Amino acid sequence: MSKPRFPEEFKIEAVQQVTERGYPVAEVAREEARRDIFDYIEMFYNPKRWHGSANGLSPVEFEKQYFQRFKSV
Repeated sequence: MSKPRFPEEFKIEAVQQVTERGYPVAEVAREEARRDIFDYIEMFYNPKRWHGSANGLSPVEFEKQYFQRFKSV
């Protein structure tokens, strides 16, 4: 398995948080991990997974159908 590759701007921001702002490395890593997990859940997983309360539709598909109802009225 290959190591993840991070964009240059991500690396620069992480180093600046430690060197210029004085944050501990562990805290910076924890925050970056939280952001990555949040992005995965909100931007990838949630829009695609089916919800029982939405008649088995993904949130994206449910919203499309919801707003289509307004356009047809």
